[in-house]
This record gives sequence, structure tokens and C-alpha cells, in this order.
Amino acid sequence: MRVTQKKSQGLSLVEVLVTAVLLGVGLLGASALQLTGLKGTDSAHYRTVATFLTNDMAERMRMNFPAIAAGDYRTIPDQALLCHALPEAFKDCNANTCNSAELAMFDTYQVQCGFVMTQGSVTSKSGGVENSLPNGQLSISCPSDLCDDTSEYTITVAWMPRDQNDSGIYTNNSGNYEVTVVIRP
Repeated sequence: MRVTQKKSQGLSLVEVLVTAVLLGVGLLGASALQLTGLKGTDSAHYRTVATFLTNDMAERMRMNFPAIAAGDYRTIPDQALLCHALPEAFKDCNANTCNSAELAMFDTYQVQCGFVMTQGSVTSKSGGVENSLPNGQLSISCPSDLCDDTSEYTITVAWMPRDQNDSGIYTNNSGNYEVTVVIRP
């Protein structure tokens, strides 16, 4: 009688280990791809919001031609509009009748700072460059020091996205981003 050896059936431990490593590398690659896609989506969202706000400011300016002719829409370079404190001459043009200069200040404040909502004793802000974009800032300038109805106005909405590093701290190493529209009234 002849004795034959049976071939072993099943997987060896080495084959299981190789399969687990390959599966792990594939899953890490897929998660890295997902993270890159999310960053791209975030960037596209910010650019869309900035484009909307820039065009909103341009339309507000076109509707208030006397303020354009007087140069009332120009912002002061390197001086941020403070949203937590209303300017002294600020007038709510939704509730009051405003002249063209007051409307220019109101328009600039609303596009930069958003809309103020009060419910009971709680006041909150929504929209605007400051509330919609990380480190967002609105600027309106002219090529010369004097802005008038023949000047080209440059409306810029800039922001600086934040990246989170391995320690969980946000860093501003992505660079500045901006959307610019040039209008001639």
C-alpha cells in the first residue's frame, strides 16, 4: 500500500500578511485622495463666496452713482474696517433715509461685516466677508489718490485659509487668496 501526502489547503500566514499590508496601503491612499478632494472643495467654496461678495459690492456701487462720483466708496489702504464697532457716522439705511455718502458707508459695512440680527437679547452676524471667509477683508481702491466718476474702481475680497498641522495648530502657510473685480462706473 502506497501512502500519499495530502496537499495542504488554505492560506499560509505569509499570504495573509501580504494581503493585509496591500489592503492597508490601498486604504491609506484612498483616504489621502479624499483629504485632497476636501481641500479642493473648501478652496472652491471660498472662491465662490468671494466672487459673490465682490459682485455684490460692484452692484451696490453701480446703484449709488453720486457716491462713486464723490469717491465715498474707497476704503483706506492697510486699515481694516472694524466690524465689532460701528463707525460714528454710521446710519442704518434699511430703517432710515440716507444720503449717498451714508449709503456708501452702509453698503461697505454690510458687505464687509454682514447683517446684524437681534433676537431678544442675543445679537449675531451672518454673511459678509468677515463672517464667510477666514481672515477675509474687503478693499476698494482707485489707481490715483482721487476717486471720481471717471476712475476705475478695483474691488478686492481677500482671505487667508488656514491649514491644520500635525500638532492641531492652525498655520497660515497656504498664502493669500483674492478675487478682484475692476469696474468703471
